[in-house]
Amino acid sequence: MKKEYIGIHIGKKFLSAARIENKSLAAFTKLSLSSLREESGDKVLQEDVLWEALINKALREVGSEHNEVFVSLEDREFIFRSFDMPLISKKEIESSMNYEIEKYIPFKMEELIWDYSYTKVSKYKKIDLSFIGIKNTAYKKYKTLFVNTNATVLNIEPSAISLARVIKSLKFAKRVNNFAVLDFSEGESYMTFFYNDLPVFNRFIGSFDNEKDKSYAMDRLVEEMMISIQYFRREFKNYDLNSLFILCSSENVPLLSALKHKANIESKVISSDDILDAKGLSMEHFKAYAAATVSVLPFRFKPKFQSKDELAGGKTKKKIYVPSFNYILISVILVVGAAGCIFLYSFLNNKIIFKEYILRKRIEKLVLPETLKNKPIAEVENYLEERIKKNNDTISRLKIDSSEYNHVYPILDELPNILAEGLWLSDFRLERDGKGKLKLALSGYVLIADTGEGRRAIDNFISSIKGSSVLHRYFPKIDLVSMGRVKIEGYDAITFSLKLE
Repeated sequence: MKKEYIGIHIGKKFLSAARIENKSLAAFTKLSLSSLREESGDKVLQEDVLWEALINKALREVGSEHNEVFVSLEDREFIFRSFDMPLISKKEIESSMNYEIEKYIPFKMEELIWDYSYTKVSKYKKIDLSFIGIKNTAYKKYKTLFVNTNATVLNIEPSAISLARVIKSLKFAKRVNNFAVLDFSEGESYMTFFYNDLPVFNRFIGSFDNEKDKSYAMDRLVEEMMISIQYFRREFKNYDLNSLFILCSSENVPLLSALKHKANIESKVISSDDILDAKGLSMEHFKAYAAATVSVLPFRFKPKFQSKDELAGGKTKKKIYVPSFNYILISVILVVGAAGCIFLYSFLNNKIIFKEYILRKRIEKLVLPETLKNKPIAEVENYLEERIKKNNDTISRLKIDSSEYNHVYPILDELPNILAEGLWLSDFRLERDGKGKLKLALSGYVLIADTGEGRRAIDNFISSIKGSSVLHRYFPKIDLVSMGRVKIEGYDAITFSLKLE
C-alpha cells in the first residue's frame, strides 16, 4: 500500500501544496493571495481568513484524504545561529546554550520555540552546535491558520532545511557535507550554509520577481551571493565550503548557469523540473514537495521545536550525529584486508623457511661435539644456551674476584709519583687483616752523604704519603718500623721499613 504525505509551503504571497506517494509527486498546486482577493470581489477579508481559505482550497486540489500535513515557511521567519562549546555533557549543553543564544539574538529565550543539533569534535575537545528558533507569536500564528481547516500540522520547518534534505538525497550530493544552498524563488531568495549537514548561517538575498531587467537582476544576485560567501569565510574561518547548489525553476536555468562560474566554488544548478520529473513547476511547488518528505527522506537535522518550558520538563530530544555506515566501502575494506592477510601469511611463511635455512648453514660452521651433529635445531639451541650460561657464570665470578683488587691499581699508580730523588723501594706487601682492613708494608733505601740527610728524605717521603689523597684514604696511619745505615756496592745508604694501615 502506498503511503501518502501532504506538504504545504507558505510564502510571502503564495501558498503551494503537494501530495506525494512514497517519494513520487502525485499532485500539486500553487495559489496566490491576490487571486483569492479577486474572487472575493468587494468583500474585504482579513489576511488570516484568506490564508485559511487558500489552505482549504489547496488541500482539495491535491485530493488529500489525510488531515495530517507537513509545513515549511520562508527562512525569514526563523533565526539561524551556530557556535562552538567545550566538550561537555548534554545537560550542561542545554543549560549553557540559553546564555549563549541570548548573546546573539535580540529576544529572550522565553519568546522563542526552538531546537538544535550538534556534532562532537573530539580532536579539538569541543562541539559544533546549530540552533534554529522561531518566535512564539509567529509559530502560533501559522498553527492557528490550520485550526479551521480540519488539518493537523505534524511539523513546521524552514524551507532551507526541506530543500537541503532533498538535495542530500541526490546521488551527486550524498557525500557532500559542507555546502551552500542558493534558493532562487519568485518571491524571496535565500542563501544557507551547511557544515557537517547542519545549518550554520542563513541570509536573505533579495526579491527578484519584480525585476524586468534580467541583467540588472543578475548583477544584484551575484553581488549578494559574493557578499554572503565572503561573510561566511570571514566569520567561519575553520569551516570548509565544498559545493554550491543553486535551486531555481526551469525557466531560470539559462540565467543562473552563468552564475556558477562566478562563485569560485564547485557549483551545480538544479531545477525543480529535474527533481520532480515534471514540466513548468516553480520553486514554490518544489518547496511544498520538499516539506512532504520529512518522513520519507533521511537528513541530519529534522527540527522539532521546543519551548523553554518544555525543555525544563525534560521533553527535548537531543540529537547527536551518528554517521551512517557505508556498506560498499566496508565490503571493499574487508576484501582488501583479507587479500592482505593472505599475502602477509605467505610472505612470513616463506621468510621463516628462509631463516631456518640460514640458521642451519650457520650451525654447520659451528664446532660441535660429534653427538650433536645432524641433530634437530632445537637440541643444538639447548646445548648452545647451556654453554653460554656456563661461560656467563665464569665471567661473573672473574668480575667479582677482580673487583677485590680494584684498590691496588690507584695505590701502585700513586707511589712512583711521591718517591724523592735517591729513594727507592725494595719490597711491597699488601694484605688484609682479619677484619678486612688493608695493610701495606714498604721497605727501601736512601742514598746519603750523611745520616741527617737520609732521615730528612724518609720524613719527606712519609709526609708525601700523608699528603696523597689516594694513599691517605686507604692508610690514614703510618709507622716507621726500622731505620739503619748500610753500604750498597760501596755507597752509603739508609735502609727503612714503613707500616701503613
